[in-house]
Amino acid sequence: MHIVKKHFPIEIKICEGHLEIGRFLGGRDLKIVKLLPGVTCKKNEKNTEEIWLDGNDIEKVSLNCIYFYKV
Repeated sequence: MHIVKKHFPIEIKICEGHLEIGRFLGGRDLKIVKLLPGVTCKKNEKNTEEIWLDGNDIEKVSLNCIYFYKV
């Protein structure tokens, strides 16, 4: 997934078991996306505007991608 920050800069912090999304669409509240069991998340080392979600179950990985858009 790509972090798009054209107008509003988005801050994403990867924690153990969840993601913290700050300044989403210019808002001040902190949004938390919980990762489903078996899904891991990490930032791409070469491109810092990219997040990788990995896991053995494709349904759980795709559900976590949907949760990003519902935040």
